[in-house]
Amino acid sequence: MIALALLCSAFASIPQDRDLTEALWEAAKTGDLDALAALVEEGADVNVRTEFDATALYFAASNDHPEACALLADAGADLDVADSFYDNTPIGMAGWLVHGDCVRVLID
Repeated sequence: MIALALLCSAFASIPQDRDLTEALWEAAKTGDLDALAALVEEGADVNVRTEFDATALYFAASNDHPEACALLADAGADLDVADSFYDNTPIGMAGWLVHGDCVRVLID
């Protein structure tokens, strides 16, 4: 019974719709604004985190997609989430990688 409870608990931590989550992360990485907008409209959680606490906003900022950063921020993305690998926020990562337009968008 304890094993079953642990198994259920493990599955509860997995995002409800893994395909939607993966699509959101991929659209953020590539800067696909149409896909991002559709996914947000469909109800994708813009703050869902990877196993290393990266978010879609983190991916957009680190891949120099300022328009995607703006879309995600407007959709409620948390600007202060730091990943657990670099211990950096989206704006910190954009600054570190010298993505000035992303930094400006996230400051605004």
